Amino acid sequence: MVHARADLLRRRARGLTMCGIAGVIEAGPSGPDGGSALAVVEAMVRALHHRGPDGAGVVPCPRAGAVLGSTRLALLDDAGGSQPWRFDPGDDASPVLAFNGELYNHPELAAALTRAGSPAPRSSCDTETLARGWRALGSSLWAQLDGMFAAAIVDGDELVLARDPHGQKPVFLWREPEGRALVFASELGALLAEPRVRRRLDPAVLVELGAIGFPLGDDALLAGVVSLPPGHELRVRVGEDGRLRETLFDFRGAPAPRAEPPLPDPRAAAARVDDPVDALVASLPGVVASHARADHPVGLFLSGGLDSGLLAALLVEHAQGPVHTFTLADDPEHPDLEAARTLAAKLGTVHHERIVSADEVEAAWPLAVAIQGLPAAPTVAELGGAWARQWVKAALVGDGADELFAGYRYHQVPHRTIGSMAAGYNRMVRQGAVPKGAGDRLRAQFQAFKDAEAEGPLGTPTALMRLFAEDRLVVNHLRRWDHGALAHGLEVRLPYLARPITAVAERLPWSALVRDAQGRPIPGKAPLRAAARRLLPESLSRDLTERAKIAAPSALAKVRAELNARCRAWMPAGHREGHPLAACALDEVSLVSIDLFAALYLLDASALGVPADALPVARARELSVAQLYARHGEALDAYWRGLELASPQPSPKTAVKPQPKSKPADLSALLHDRWTRGADRYADAALELETYTASNALLAELADLRPGMRVIDLACGTGATSRAAFERQPELAKVYAVDWSAQMLDEARRVLEGSPVHFAQAPAGALAPALLPVLGEQRIDRVLCNAALFQFPDYAGVLADLRQLLAPGGTLAFTVPEPTQGKAIAEVLARHDLYPLRGAKTSGFRPSPRQGPPGRPGARRGPPPQPSFEQRVAATEAAGWTLVHSQVRAVSMAAEEHVRWLLLPMFRHPSWAQVPDEELRPRLIEALRSEGERYPVAWRAVVVAPG
Repeated sequence: MVHARADLLRRRARGLTMCGIAGVIEAGPSGPDGGSALAVVEAMVRALHHRGPDGAGVVPCPRAGAVLGSTRLALLDDAGGSQPWRFDPGDDASPVLAFNGELYNHPELAAALTRAGSPAPRSSCDTETLARGWRALGSSLWAQLDGMFAAAIVDGDELVLARDPHGQKPVFLWREPEGRALVFASELGALLAEPRVRRRLDPAVLVELGAIGFPLGDDALLAGVVSLPPGHELRVRVGEDGRLRETLFDFRGAPAPRAEPPLPDPRAAAARVDDPVDALVASLPGVVASHARADHPVGLFLSGGLDSGLLAALLVEHAQGPVHTFTLADDPEHPDLEAARTLAAKLGTVHHERIVSADEVEAAWPLAVAIQGLPAAPTVAELGGAWARQWVKAALVGDGADELFAGYRYHQVPHRTIGSMAAGYNRMVRQGAVPKGAGDRLRAQFQAFKDAEAEGPLGTPTALMRLFAEDRLVVNHLRRWDHGALAHGLEVRLPYLARPITAVAERLPWSALVRDAQGRPIPGKAPLRAAARRLLPESLSRDLTERAKIAAPSALAKVRAELNARCRAWMPAGHREGHPLAACALDEVSLVSIDLFAALYLLDASALGVPADALPVARARELSVAQLYARHGEALDAYWRGLELASPQPSPKTAVKPQPKSKPADLSALLHDRWTRGADRYADAALELETYTASNALLAELADLRPGMRVIDLACGTGATSRAAFERQPELAKVYAVDWSAQMLDEARRVLEGSPVHFAQAPAGALAPALLPVLGEQRIDRVLCNAALFQFPDYAGVLADLRQLLAPGGTLAFTVPEPTQGKAIAEVLARHDLYPLRGAKTSGFRPSPRQGPPGRPGARRGPPPQPSFEQRVAATEAAGWTLVHSQVRAVSMAAEEHVRWLLLPMFRHPSWAQVPDEELRPRLIEALRSEGERYPVAWRAVVVAPG
């Protein structure tokens, strides 16, 4: 009867390709808490139904004490890809294979195996190619595969598990504590079908998520559940003593097996070409063609940027039918929509756009957490999967290019990134959110960074790049796409992780990707940009290579802000303040996601009122995030109260010291050194804080920018003002971005990459000498200066220089904060004895005579007084300029944003000098949130013209 049930499942799966695997190997019958292995695997397969809705199969392998199961999504050879795959049909003793993924070089490998004497195939499916390759090559096969795969093979008395080199396809493992059983599955939730897997939180993984944003080693939040490392093979068999014996083998870099005739090596072609750009030009078209291979339509998620745009252009050339492209955002004005729409029109794709609302994200939230096994809100992967599945069964994405070719900002500033990671961990230690031993892996990682630094100037950057490419990429990109899209039966493919492309990237050191021959920063992904210019017509390549990078999460940034407001309404009063894991949450969405994970994965079924065997996906379908606290708040409170965490740490003795940051560039002596020390943090804030976004938008709007104009961005900082100017008027002839800081200009170059900008380093009193030789006979139509004009020591000298540079009719537009901008904040902090902070050490601080020393009678309890608007205009008119017009714009900022602003070195109160941010930040946030969630900010934009 058992075998009949398994046979029935096999017949339903006949001819289909699977996209989820599960299995068990154990010594003897299950213990008193376990179910029969066959029943457990059948339950896991049912839990993975969404990954392969076209069929399922379960096969017992008694000799090994194992059971294999799979689900299948049909992409190739609908009539011949039955799974699990029996090597010899009708022979119950022959090996059995369960395979998740796609092999892009399987036609070449299949032909080579036939030439080498392997029996002729009985189908054209890549599953059979994998089986034939295993029989001919054994473990040497894995290094020959170009694709994404997770494979389970029972061969004789042994179970063999293997995972592709980048971890595109997941394999979660749970080992029975006594060493008598191992259970595996493609998703975390399916493992809970095994009754012995406990619903217990792994605090180490949670600490890593809270401190650095991803778990080390791609491990799971359930205690005892780990991932099979990418690029590894695990062999398991039952030993004579009744315990499992395991052997782990890293096959990355393994030599090609010897065979006659030789088998194709997916790394060989790239290795034979010395120039990386030549190698990419030679490899990319073939890689995209192999990723487009399917018996069903293949589409592409398109942002309009370099990574996805280059793939789209190549896909149009190689696809056998119409190419569908998909762009998703939460705002009709999001720049991705226009860029993707324009590119799709040029390429002739069938283009689809979708505007996502907060209601849609809220509705998808419980299922996203259940599928991902992570406390995170839905992303483009989950929201776009079901939508794109209406037209295609597989879609290409551009993920991986940034990690391989140093396209992210953190690649340029590795020491700052490590310092930020260490600061996040230190904060959690001080707040008592790190149980004993839970930070051991993080501390070891920081020690690894320190050890790498001793290897030379490239040691630490290389170590960081490796960590992000091997761990962060897997969790934050590959798992999101794999789980999120396959939840709706959509297979996602990543051409940039193909072996020919990774073979090129692996040859390039960090310095070759982010610095030129003189050691100066260069735009990220330079080899890929150069390849695009050679592969595509100039009309396409120019748009793709010159567009500034926009981070993917920005597509849902507006929705997240709205969800944060909803979360504050849903959560009971004091919930965040009393939550033991609040330190792990960046915002309210993060904290609600943690509570959702607890409801789906950690709480007993009785506490939720659901069937005892309800797995996370089933629980999610009955759960409303808006009703989470109303229906399950008491159960959650009881669970969190029982969670043992560490006591708050009074000192950072157990924390990690941040890595030293790179030395800043030489700066003008005219400006205070606090801007030097704070340039890196100011760079982040200027691009992300709502107050700067609003002031820059107001400035660009009031400046009356017109096509063909030449514009100076004075004290350009990170280039945020220039970016706002181009968004307001894309047809500007030129922007001259001027700053006194080489470090700030480096930031601006990355933000404005591809835009018509000339960068000039010059002190405020030497603008004309720096720009007149560049301008020649040309003159400037507009000068923009956001928030910095009145901080120049020689204000009159700046205005005199601008007179020389402005064309007739030219104007200067600048913004100033309204005088009351910081008053409400200062008053709240003063009521909480935080402005200035009492008891803080102020050694080394020399106050100005006007301010007086902090802590003494007469010390000011607030910011130094700002000149009124009238005083500023009077100063400008005294220099011979005329007021044209002005306008005020108000926005509101969350308490956390205000605190981030206050802790920037250039705005930080002197009495806080010796108080660490990790200690000060939560005190400031608590004080502000006690009197309000948001506070107003007002800016005035002013336009003046030389008289």
